[in-house]
Amino acid sequence: MYFPRPSMKVTHVIDSISPHDGGPPSVVMHLAGAQAALGAEVEVVTYGHASNRQWMSQWRSRIPGSNDIELREVAPGWRFTRSHLRTFRGLRDGADIMHVHGIWRSLAWCALSGRHGGRAATVLAPHGMLSPWALNHKGFRKKLAMRAGWNRLISSADMLHAVSVGEQNEIKAVISQARIALIPNGVAAEETYQRSSEDTKLRHDGAPTVGYVLYLARLHEMKGPDLLLDAFADVINSTNEYSGYRLVLAGPDYGEKSALQAQARRLGIEDKVQFPGPVFDDAKRDLYRGATLVCQPSRYEAFSLSLLEALASGIPVLTTPEANFPEVQTSAAGIICRGEPQELARNLRLLLSQPELRERMGQQGRALALNKYTWERIAIAATEVYKNLLAGRASSR
Repeated sequence: MYFPRPSMKVTHVIDSISPHDGGPPSVVMHLAGAQAALGAEVEVVTYGHASNRQWMSQWRSRIPGSNDIELREVAPGWRFTRSHLRTFRGLRDGADIMHVHGIWRSLAWCALSGRHGGRAATVLAPHGMLSPWALNHKGFRKKLAMRAGWNRLISSADMLHAVSVGEQNEIKAVISQARIALIPNGVAAEETYQRSSEDTKLRHDGAPTVGYVLYLARLHEMKGPDLLLDAFADVINSTNEYSGYRLVLAGPDYGEKSALQAQARRLGIEDKVQFPGPVFDDAKRDLYRGATLVCQPSRYEAFSLSLLEALASGIPVLTTPEANFPEVQTSAAGIICRGEPQELARNLRLLLSQPELRERMGQQGRALALNKYTWERIAIAATEVYKNLLAGRASSR
């Protein structure tokens, strides 16, 4: 086991630690916990919120090492006050690494502004926010924001953190001179569900009514749930062979749930589609336990945590090239196809009709996730990036 040098102090900065705010808070808390478990001194800086203590308690209950994370709160607000300036000056003076998560966010702006005043090296993780898809979403505002200072602040970071080769290329297209480190997302083995032989028997030999296709992500256009609805309707309406299957669209509503429910009604499959909302811990593991396969036809992903969790749980996945996870196919853990309803439907039929293929893919996916993407491995990789960055700064001085 690798341990960082005892004097290394890492400060993670993120607007929110709420488990309901998607992937970035989960990434930050798991990475911070793994770094603390390896011996680093770690703190997480976030905006003050009445539920922060409750959320922190939830993270600590399930993430090894997280009891050693210090939580520090900053007064919320877009305005960069003298108080914020003093706070971040102190944070930069007290840390070796300030790891900032997200852009277009006010706390990231505060953390990056005036960063040359402290000793900490700055690592900036955009979390997919520099992708063409993200930049085109409310594109006029993003262009104004870049001109108003974000371009300068992003460029000022000592290192940018990409979670996939695809995101690495996207960052380079926007900030051509950026130094970029590739540090993928991870998965916690203890938080995944390992299928048993009984689960396999249930899926393979049971009546079709026990099976369901699982989508587990935000209900957001970017994730492609509308594409999956069209494809699923095509599959179950084309033949009685698959008519017993259900579609479970699990995840927090980011403005799309009503439209998706209306779409299901138009397609005549309203009784086949369930919307359980956000799921965590045992509820999430139960969903993975019964899923026949996981499908997430994303229009864009930097690196999907839900796909990684599905692989670690031994479930085959169907996704798109835009998910930026080519190892799904190269490791024979699932299928990558174009995000078109007809193409998705064709591959859904293939997977639903071949239980032995699903079983092999599930085994390959679990091996891939647990051999390469555990949070301990990711924390070690991140610490190597930190060490090299600090060594480079020291030699340049």
